[in-house]
Amino acid sequence: MPNSNKTHQAPPLSLMGWEPVRAFLDFAHAKVARNDHLPRGNSQPVMVIPGLATNHLATAVLRERLQALNFTVQDWGQGMNTGPAT
Repeated sequence: MPNSNKTHQAPPLSLMGWEPVRAFLDFAHAKVARNDHLPRGNSQPVMVIPGLATNHLATAVLRERLQALNFTVQDWGQGMNTGPAT
């Protein structure tokens, strides 16, 4: 059983200032990355569900990449992902 007495320290708040830079670099890399090493589809359907509190705009690059790899991509069509419905 793991030791539950260990304390964990939160990362410094100064890292939050780098988040926009990191996000931009991730986006730029995704736009220019090569597809050579990725498996190709045979028009299989793929539904892309956005992360919590995001919408289809957050998955646009992923959907473009999947289409370029010959997958049939579907947005989930529900708009903003607000979590499980009750």
